[in-house]
Amino acid sequence: MSLIFNFYMKGSIFVEIYALRHGHTLWNQDNKIQGITDIPLSPQGILQARSKILEIKSLPVEKILTSPLKRAWDTAKIINSDRKLPIESEPSLREVSFGKWEGLTWEEVKKNYSPLFINNTTGYVNPPGGESFEDAQIRISKFLKELMNTQINHLLVSHKATIRFMIYSLTKKTPAQTGAIEIPNLSIIKFLIEDDKLKSWEFI
Repeated sequence: MSLIFNFYMKGSIFVEIYALRHGHTLWNQDNKIQGITDIPLSPQGILQARSKILEIKSLPVEKILTSPLKRAWDTAKIINSDRKLPIESEPSLREVSFGKWEGLTWEEVKKNYSPLFINNTTGYVNPPGGESFEDAQIRISKFLKELMNTQINHLLVSHKATIRFMIYSLTKKTPAQTGAIEIPNLSIIKFLIEDDKLKSWEFI
């Protein structure tokens, strides 16, 4: 049975949340925007996930929640193949929808939609037919609040933009304030929560 380290000190409740980005896909290789397009793991992505099995086994988590998109779901199954934790599909962990931009590279987007990038204050441009900054922020903030109320440690298998929104939601900052945070495939971020508030976050 896994050990769950929730510390009770002077009335405080500490919870650890780990966010892991899915493995490599062929669209990652081609620098294409994936969004909610359901792209599978590449052979490289499968190998990346397998290389994380021992590291995931050492994390003090009790449950895995994963985006329902295939690249995340398959990553979750692979990394959990030795530990056998409960896994649940969580729609709130799906990638941000990038609408008409999905399948394009960022270079193509900036060339073809350049007016949208002018006088932007959030650091996030609302993609045509996709998910707005406000909608993504509300979706992910609501999910995190509900998750913290469970008071158990979770591993979340998700996507780069969604994990960035986790950071923005917990730090109360916008992309323009935090800068472009690079989150490579299979990287893990640890969020330490104290009494429903972010105490620290770091790549591990």
